[in-house]
Amino acid sequence: MSLSVAILATTLTLSLVLCVVAAFPARPGRIIDKFGNDVTPPPVVLKEQPVQTRAHTCCADLGCYSSGGDFFDLLHRPINSVPSCSLKDKLKYHLNTRRNSKVTQILDSYETSTIDKSNFNPRQKTFIIIHGFLDDYRWPWWSATVGELLAQGDFNVIRLDWSHGNNIPYYQASANVRLVGSHCARFVHHIISEYGVSADNVEIVGHSLGAHGAGYAGEALKKTYGIALGHITGLDPAGPYFTSTKPTVRLDPTDAKKVITIVTDGETILVAAYGSPQPMGHMNFYPNGGSLQPGCSKNIVNGVITGPTMNTTDWSDLGTVAAIAFDGAACSHARAPVLYYESINDQDCNMTSYECSDYDKFLAGECFSCANGKCANLGFHADTSLISAQPRNYYTITTAKSPFCTVPHTFSFKIQPKTKDNDSKKKSALVFITLFGSLGTRKIRVTRKSVDLRPGQKYNFFFETPTELGVVHSLYFTWEEQESNLNPGNWFKTHYIWLDGDVSLTDASEQVTKYSVGVPDGKVQSGKDLLCSRK
Repeated sequence: MSLSVAILATTLTLSLVLCVVAAFPARPGRIIDKFGNDVTPPPVVLKEQPVQTRAHTCCADLGCYSSGGDFFDLLHRPINSVPSCSLKDKLKYHLNTRRNSKVTQILDSYETSTIDKSNFNPRQKTFIIIHGFLDDYRWPWWSATVGELLAQGDFNVIRLDWSHGNNIPYYQASANVRLVGSHCARFVHHIISEYGVSADNVEIVGHSLGAHGAGYAGEALKKTYGIALGHITGLDPAGPYFTSTKPTVRLDPTDAKKVITIVTDGETILVAAYGSPQPMGHMNFYPNGGSLQPGCSKNIVNGVITGPTMNTTDWSDLGTVAAIAFDGAACSHARAPVLYYESINDQDCNMTSYECSDYDKFLAGECFSCANGKCANLGFHADTSLISAQPRNYYTITTAKSPFCTVPHTFSFKIQPKTKDNDSKKKSALVFITLFGSLGTRKIRVTRKSVDLRPGQKYNFFFETPTELGVVHSLYFTWEEQESNLNPGNWFKTHYIWLDGDVSLTDASEQVTKYSVGVPDGKVQSGKDLLCSRK
């Protein structure tokens, strides 16, 4: 990476961070006078006003909007607003097809001739992409998405540019996206009624605030035009102002026949996360538990040093700078659209995800099965036939950089119960295995954090390797005790565990292979590798 690219990336990253920080309402802190006395004023008690006194605006044929009703929430939406109607005339729909894959054509449902003269084909599937807060339809990850979609099929790919309404303050952008949704619904209704497009053949893909814009579009199509939208893909739907709100305020499964989400930054804004952990679709995918993605650091200059986590091989220097900046400012939040576009055409890189009640049970290997539709590929090729009345949540693990796909396994072993022949006791430990395969060798830490290894208990851990290792003919089992040596009570403890019988490895096809341990009594010292051979 050149020095000029690094400097520009650092500058843009810091600018984005400052914009994001400025976007959200500040919390009042303590005020101390020059004598050291706390003179912080008491908190202001806001008395809820009648709904009719809230802000209200009507934007011609796009309807009326209020900041009251479901949209009023002192806890989750402390500063509220209504959309800016002037945004209506600034929204642009940029069309790419295989006949104009590089240069866009601007469509306008209020000017039918723009559609008539374009390469829009009503017989082909239509994708409408809605970018998020502080984003722009021109950024390379969206150009990459267009390219991948057109490589997959002869589609109409439309990027909805609302960059005149997605800037700070955040509360205004979150209001403006309601208008974006209504405008998009009008556009979809127009191509359905005037060009015979099937609603089932329309998919809206939205990221961050754009995911909720997709939801508003689906809701408006249903309520205003009596049309059920076919498909919505929500890429890390924005959390602030939307988590724990009513379904009318956010993306929810009623907004389309098929609603799929990919959650990559599902924490709270208090830890600088911008997505929502709430399941908002029929199928909800949580790679790496849906938060703090591998390769993402809270250190904003980390990306400048290590390079972007996205594959920017074919991008310009400016595109690489933008990728580094978004990695630095919102890396986990930006991961969702990248996982989506990388899933479109790379058939050798399927991110198989497993249905599970929570991430901890997934990591414990309790959900490692595809039986009865219990697994699905993350992203473009998600099997929507698995949609049911109740939301279904899926988990997987990815790598830290592109390509993000991995090869899933589980590893199982049992600790001997305490007997007169051993001194088996509970041990706080990390567990590692080193796999020796016909296609490569890999050492993996199978425990994400320290676990208690208890006598008589069986353990099962889910893990993934970044590449296929082929036939694993042997492995090392290693455990490392985590007890503090500063505690004198630990000085005289034994630093051994006793394995009970074979250890086993289950591969992606759910085939179980057993490995015999290299010592007859199963005794393993902390920090030592124990060779286990394939039976």
